[in-house]
Amino acid sequence: MLKKLFFTTLLVIFTLISAHLLIETSAQVEEPIVVNIDTLGLAFIQINGTFIGSEYLQCIGEPLYIYSFYPSDLVTYLDLESKTILLMATSDQPVNYNLTYVSLVAKPVDTNSWVSQLYVPTTTLFILPEGSVVKQVNPPPRETYKIGNKIAILVNPGNITISYVLPSAQPPPVTSPAVTSPFTSTTAQPATPKTTYIAIVLVIVALAIAVYYLVSRKRTSKGISDIEAYLDDRDRAIINYLKEKGSATPTELMEATGIPKSAFYRRISRLEKLGIIEIVDLGMKKVYRLKEKPS
Repeated sequence: MLKKLFFTTLLVIFTLISAHLLIETSAQVEEPIVVNIDTLGLAFIQINGTFIGSEYLQCIGEPLYIYSFYPSDLVTYLDLESKTILLMATSDQPVNYNLTYVSLVAKPVDTNSWVSQLYVPTTTLFILPEGSVVKQVNPPPRETYKIGNKIAILVNPGNITISYVLPSAQPPPVTSPAVTSPFTSTTAQPATPKTTYIAIVLVIVALAIAVYYLVSRKRTSKGISDIEAYLDDRDRAIINYLKEKGSATPTELMEATGIPKSAFYRRISRLEKLGIIEIVDLGMKKVYRLKEKPS
């Protein structure tokens, strides 16, 4: 009887411990990384997690800079060379953190087609630009669904390729109403086939020029506003100084903006990748200047 009671008690204790471990394990399951891509191939990448002491995060794509993090006393360091982010806690207690960084994750194939070829270290949710159409996801995703007018693609860890097409403006249909004149009774002569062909070609060329002009203006203005969302006060200080002076050496820029050398070259690299500035080699020295926009 005592033996049976002992084994029953042992079974109950084992069951309770297993249930407790299961609950604890469930609590440690972290959300997928969220990669929110814009029309320039840049993305805000959001990570929620827990760590003790310190942790290295493998970045997705070509990281540019850390956008925000929580808690505010969290120590963060982005290494552009190794494409990693170091997190360090200020205590020995577990830290629940939220981190967002900006990275280049997609590149254009042609005018509207884009491809994203990446390695993701854990389960990741890609959110494509609004109105995009998916061409291919390889390997197949775990799940695909819509968030408003955006396509969301949930993928497993590993190498992933996503091809998609951005929405493009469609020109309105053009109609040519027939024109009759009440002031003449002369019978109109039918146009010769050669004249008709020339007229059609001229209309097509005029439409093509108009559409190209409208699309170019739309893309240029949209690109500038999108890029401005990624700039902070120090970025703007560099840009404003170059606007005023035309060009400047690294030393001149650091003295004018007050940006320390340790952070200066990371910012310059980011602005260069965003297509805002360019490096000009003058033989004995290199200077930076604002990149000329195509007319």
